[in-house]
Amino acid sequence: MTHRILALDDEIHMLKLLERIITERTPYEIVTSNNVLELPALLERSRFDLIITDLKMPGMDGFQVLKTVKQSGADIPVIIITAF
Repeated sequence: MTHRILALDDEIHMLKLLERIITERTPYEIVTSNNVLELPALLERSRFDLIITDLKMPGMDGFQVLKTVKQSGADIPVIIITAF
């Protein structure tokens, strides 16, 4: 079974960097989104083993992502990153 990572960031270049690093250096599958408001739908239709999210994004920040994941009942680790 392939492990899946969800990466959320409003900056496309950061998503592309994360995608390249994870794809080239790990056996994991990565799904990316630059629209954090898609998170509830993504959690409903897919299974993720890890979520990597930016701290500062329009619409929902990293702490709100963490809260949304926990409220969904999913037991998914969340890593919050920032360049701030």
